[in-house]
Amino acid sequence: MICPEDNSENTQKKLRDKCGFYQVGLLELPTGGEELARALGRAGHCAAVGVTDNRFADLLQKTIRED
Repeated sequence: MICPEDNSENTQKKLRDKCGFYQVGLLELPTGGEELARALGRAGHCAAVGVTDNRFADLLQKTIRED
């Protein structure tokens, strides 16, 4: 799961708790929800993005951690 850093504390806690319960990795991007939504071709604010393809998720983690 990928989320921006500008989510509210309540939203961040819910995401951390759910990801922990379901044993899913959570990456917090140093960007805003509007920028994340634009990157996905959407308008408004995006609180989280789920990635279901394991290889793509591994590539994203590697790329984000290198930057």
